[in-house]
Amino acid sequence: KLLIYALHATEVVAQMSDIDLTVEENLEKLKQTCRQSHLQLPYHDTIQRTEQNSLRGQKVSRSRDSSGKNNDFTRKCHEYFLVCEIKRIHTTNSLNKKLLKFCVFFQIYITSTKLFLRQFQNFHLVNNLRRASSVIFTRNSCLKSACYGWRKHRLANPTVKAVTNPVLHGEGPHWDEETGALFFVDISSRLVNRYDPKTGKVTHAEFADSEEEGGGGVSLVVPVANSKATRLLTTDGHKVVIFNWDYTNTTISSTNGGEAFEIVSVDTESSKTGNRWNDGKADANGRLWGGTMGPEPVVGKVTPDQGSFFLVEKNNDYQPITEVTPVSISNGLAWNKDNTLLYYIDTATLQVDVFDFDLEAGTIANRRKVFNLAENNVTGSPDGMTIDNNENLWIACFGGSQIINVDPRTGTLIRSVEIPADQVTSMVFGGPNLDILYVATAQIVLTDQQHEEQPLAGSVFSVTCLGVKALAPAHNIIRTKISE
Repeated sequence: KLLIYALHATEVVAQMSDIDLTVEENLEKLKQTCRQSHLQLPYHDTIQRTEQNSLRGQKVSRSRDSSGKNNDFTRKCHEYFLVCEIKRIHTTNSLNKKLLKFCVFFQIYITSTKLFLRQFQNFHLVNNLRRASSVIFTRNSCLKSACYGWRKHRLANPTVKAVTNPVLHGEGPHWDEETGALFFVDISSRLVNRYDPKTGKVTHAEFADSEEEGGGGVSLVVPVANSKATRLLTTDGHKVVIFNWDYTNTTISSTNGGEAFEIVSVDTESSKTGNRWNDGKADANGRLWGGTMGPEPVVGKVTPDQGSFFLVEKNNDYQPITEVTPVSISNGLAWNKDNTLLYYIDTATLQVDVFDFDLEAGTIANRRKVFNLAENNVTGSPDGMTIDNNENLWIACFGGSQIINVDPRTGTLIRSVEIPADQVTSMVFGGPNLDILYVATAQIVLTDQQHEEQPLAGSVFSVTCLGVKALAPAHNIIRTKISE
């Protein structure tokens, strides 16, 4: 009987509820349907008390109606199911639907079963129910944990806010914990930017046009350790360079004897003149891991299999070590807590892969698939990536107007967060508690209509109230020729 009520609630709410309405508005909308079911829906405060009492396992009073039928208990159960189902509908956008439905169903089942047993003194019936439900009862603690996790996520309501003015091609955000500032680049405009959340001010260092042929632009930025982020590593086309910056708006001259100093250059073969550096990060030992991409004669149309994934470190005299080749668009990177796994994205594959990682030796091996966006019906292409304190991945979906949260151990999609820009490029956790997710976006070759629809495209957005934070602060580069 109780299961019938639960299924009825699911069917009624699915047909009648409106995601654009509040819970209270949907409850009002359901009054007529409930009357047709010979059930009177009480006011919302009564429902809240019923829900709270049910969750606490308190006995629900038994009252008789005018006809003498003992229907108070069944009415309250039905109303409780309706409330749970309405709230489930209102949270499915931010949670994995299968997980949420599982948690809600068993929360209802366990709660209603306890209430059911308390309403009757027939011990033979109680014992029979217990035997029939032995599996459910023995796993009650696990189900409670699952329901607690559902309620915790249900309370998390991510807030997305633009914190900078739009740039052309925002990328490579890096949070510097020492100075409490966010660095990011504008690839097409050849800018390294610094955002100070305390003042809201953004300053930039512009790299003068390079004389080298082919690819160009700055694509990543990582502070040099022990420099208070006044010495930074970035890329300039094929080159990795170091420069000093006092955070004022300035122009950095050429790397050829100018204010920026070249450390290494990659993809120098005549067949790869159109290549450029793309994404890159430092590992826990301060080595630079990053890669290149092929020529992009038309935005979004990259020549495939022209790039490589490199390691640059002092022990090899800063000569680049080719780790993976060929790749099309070397992109997002993230390490797990123990630094035994390196997650990696080559955008053209539409998936996230993982390598076994040896931090001390600086080696990777045994590449395998973690998550494929196309196979999971996720819109967009994987771009930048980071990892949270639950060791779940956050992936930017270029062309998808969203970021997604993925469990790399199971390869399942946990949730997605919509970003008001189509071209989502990368992200990093920052802020005093490392619980603000800063998301970079771009607005390259948008049409006039797209600009009207996405006026904030190209901004850096802060995403708060996610219920997670960084696994660890972003690592800085250590031991470079210039810092020595």
